[in-house]
Amino acid sequence: MNEDFTVDNPFIWYTKGETVNLINKAGCQDLIPLSTSCAHIWQTTNEFPHCGVCSQCIDRRIATIATHSEEYDPVSRYKIDIFTQSQPKEADKMMVAYFIE
Repeated sequence: MNEDFTVDNPFIWYTKGETVNLINKAGCQDLIPLSTSCAHIWQTTNEFPHCGVCSQCIDRRIATIATHSEEYDPVSRYKIDIFTQSQPKEADKMMVAYFIE
């Protein structure tokens, strides 16, 4: 079956913060906890769907905090909280530092 199809992502050039703002404006904040941003999905569990240390998780945390949406993205769903826990791997420490920089 060789049928052409098109994938359209209207948010491709938006930051996570801009996307979360649009979600908030649409009144759809309850969808935020249903989404996953983690790059390490093979390491995640139902309890912790986000590793907390990959660039996608860091970006997500910062975006939800910056848009006052952290109640819809509870830190308890992250394996590591970059703001209160130390990162066990040197690479994870550098990821946070490079991302913030």
